[in-house]
Amino acid sequence: MEARVKFEDQRLDCCDCGKPFIFSAGERAFFWSKGLTQPRRCKECRERRRLTLVQARAGGEG
Repeated sequence: MEARVKFEDQRLDCCDCGKPFIFSAGERAFFWSKGLTQPRRCKECRERRRLTLVQARAGGEG
């Protein structure tokens, strides 16, 4: 018999901007299925960080 994990929405605080954000049950299930830890940043800060990293890599090439 397979154990089922039930996920619920979770309120987290962004480590960059401090804003609270919701880590939805669907996102939690996806992260869990991939073996990932919960996010530390809100969606906006994750996108900003991702863009910064992409720009840094592009600037370092060539």
